[in-house]
Parts: sequence; structure tokens; C-alpha cells
Amino acid sequence: MSEFVNNGVLDVIQQWEAIKDKLNQDEACNFCWDFFAPYTSKRANIIKDNGKCCVYIILKREGGNSFGSNLNFDNDKGYYGRKESFETYTLDFVIASKEGVNNYNELLPNEVENSRHAEIFEPLRKCIQSKLITEICEQVPLTSWSGKYLFDQDDEIYYGIKINITQRFYEE
Repeated sequence: MSEFVNNGVLDVIQQWEAIKDKLNQDEACNFCWDFFAPYTSKRANIIKDNGKCCVYIILKREGGNSFGSNLNFDNDKGYYGRKESFETYTLDFVIASKEGVNNYNELLPNEVENSRHAEIFEPLRKCIQSKLITEICEQVPLTSWSGKYLFDQDDEIYYGIKINITQRFYEE
């Protein structure tokens, strides 16, 4: 069982602090990384950019079910075997950007190489798909994940990618 699962509970905060540290140690995807866990969009809005152009990993627990278990039940013995539990949460991977930058080529001059597509969206998506998903799976396996692009997020004008994660783990 993972070092992040204790008494049938996945410590997502501890897991992501460790992943963030490893990403920084490896200089993953040529970014620096910082982790926050405000849990809600309203609280995430008070996170201020520190000017280092790091990727902010922002954990949120909004929406549907955040955790639960599936039990194998036997009338005589109660549950038996392994208890399957899950954690569901979202992560925003965002970088502060300034106004007047192309998302791709909509403003003149059409400098795609300096666009958010080239500097934020494409490298973040590649990094999430190749590096981050692997890092997560090495800790506690993923059941599913999906993502979407974020534009003009919060007061700091963050751009990036939001991923929804479901992790499943077993308790003996």
C-alpha cells in the first residue's frame, strides 16, 4: 500500500507536496512548480503570483463526491477481502499571463512562438500527459482523469489546464 494511504484515507495533500518536490528536483518540463490546496475556487482566487512564472498546482474539492468506498459484503462476516476506496478531486495547473498575449495567432503581430499556446498550453499538456500522470500512478493508481483548458482564471489572469482525477486504492 502507498505511503500516502493511512487507515483507509488517501492523503492527497501529502501526495501532491511530494510530487511537487520531485518535479522541482527533476526540473520537470523546464518549469518550476508550486502547490496550493485552497479546496475552493473562491479561496484559490486569493493566491497571488510571486513573479517566478512557476506552474501553480491548485487542488480543489468542489462538485460531486470527493471520496468513498465499495465494500464486498457477506451477511455472516460483514465486509471481507479488500475494500476499494476512491478519492476524486481537481487540479488546476496554471501560470500567470499578462493581457495582450495571443492565445495562438489572433492578435497582430501573429507571433505563435510567443503565444500562450506555445508557452503554456502545449508544454503543460505534454507534461501532464507524459510526466505527471506517471508520477501520480507511481504513488496511487489512477482510475481516470480528464482535462480542459483554462482561460483568464481568477484575478491573477491564470492560463493552463484543469484535470479531474479519480484515484482508487485498496485497504486490506
